[in-house]
Amino acid sequence: MEASKAKKSQVAKVSAKAQVKKAAEAAVKSSFLEMNVKFVGNESVIQTGETRDVKLTLLDEDNFLAVEKSHKPSAPRPDRKRKVLARTIHGTMSQDNYGVYVGFYFRNDEIAKNVWLAESLESEAEKFGDEVVEMEELCQS
Repeated sequence: MEASKAKKSQVAKVSAKAQVKKAAEAAVKSSFLEMNVKFVGNESVIQTGETRDVKLTLLDEDNFLAVEKSHKPSAPRPDRKRKVLARTIHGTMSQDNYGVYVGFYFRNDEIAKNVWLAESLESEAEKFGDEVVEMEELCQS
């Protein structure tokens, strides 16, 4: 049992040494004494000390292309556009193509009043329930 553990330990040491050697060789191979970089990005002027997220492509021995990574804005989703159906002091009820959403918001100083918070939440939820009953397009069976 101990012999197999010792053998596994020896294999792990050899593997670690090989990885260190490969990393050292890669560091030597990737040093460039002189290089030309063409930068393509949102703003063409880079200030001294400024950093940018770029994708670096090696074009040939001395020339690189640095393309700034940009976040593409998401496409508008008209099916996720919510229409407000009702509002209260602390809540909003809205609807989109997927369903009806009810949300409440209470400030921290209002949460400390436990009895008041429970009563307020109950009354506002009841108001939203009454609104839903009155809306015929939501209550079709």
